[in-house]
Amino acid sequence: MDKLRLPEKNTEDAVTPDKNQKARRFSLMDDMVSKFVFNDPADPWTPLGFLQAMRPEYPMLDIQLHSGEMIARFPADKTIRYDVHGIINNTLLFDMEFQRYGNARDQERRIAYYLTRLFNAQELRGKSFDQLKPAWLILVADWPDDDVPFEQSLTNILHLSILNVGRCFLFENKPVGKLTVRERWALVFQYAGDPAKKELIHQIIDIDKNCERAVLKMATWSPEVLAYIQETREIGLELEINQWKCDMRKEALAEGRLIKLIGSVMKKAKKGLSAIEIADDLDEDGELIRCILTIIRNHPDWSIKQITAQVLKTWKIDISPEYIYSD
Repeated sequence: MDKLRLPEKNTEDAVTPDKNQKARRFSLMDDMVSKFVFNDPADPWTPLGFLQAMRPEYPMLDIQLHSGEMIARFPADKTIRYDVHGIINNTLLFDMEFQRYGNARDQERRIAYYLTRLFNAQELRGKSFDQLKPAWLILVADWPDDDVPFEQSLTNILHLSILNVGRCFLFENKPVGKLTVRERWALVFQYAGDPAKKELIHQIIDIDKNCERAVLKMATWSPEVLAYIQETREIGLELEINQWKCDMRKEALAEGRLIKLIGSVMKKAKKGLSAIEIADDLDEDGELIRCILTIIRNHPDWSIKQITAQVLKTWKIDISPEYIYSD
């Protein structure tokens, strides 16, 4: 990895917001800020410095950052997005998650799900199980009411580390020289950018170059960057809403066509035509016609709307224009 060039911005800017900026204070616990600081492929040194502090017994020489999205692998699966994830020394998979709200009890299953997904995403075909790499989840949480353990080895190959910055009040008044490396990072996550804690952050970054790197990187975060991201999100949200409205309209049109189709099937069934004959006559999917006929036979007193509702429970609507607008 090439050596990172730190942003040319002084430390004063890093810990004290510009007077012309809005009162809104950003911290490393903010989702967009944390990803900006720690999920930059051009800067592997900032996440590496933090990760090394979390596991000092594990020498870290190299880190590769991967795409944050883990795609769904089967229909019932869920697409998830890691905050920061990759591989260390080409041997240890990791995922960094930042949790501003909630508590340990509510997040327990989410943590387990993300960690096991990280481990299970490895390709196994043509490999033996002993070739699978261990996985490590690092959770930076703001839980002031929860005194959670820092380290948990779930198995020999699944490891969990928690940095609970919500408990900073327990050690923020300690002499900086007596703070542990974890405590220094917790204070940086919680207070970088807070004018009231300017002196404390100054003292920490004077003795911890890895913390300094993160604080200086955070200093390049600007209102212009936030405005751009906010505008992009609003445009994305508007597109999603428009797509949802379009899909709803298509589904309504498709449901209307389905009602018309069921009426035709009922008429042809009364004439004694079989499912295959009706499907051929109407140029429709044979399985759909059989589904409709089964419901009609089982519920002869149902109205077309009731039959339609039941078909929709067992048959996915085709909302393509070819289906909706076909005769």
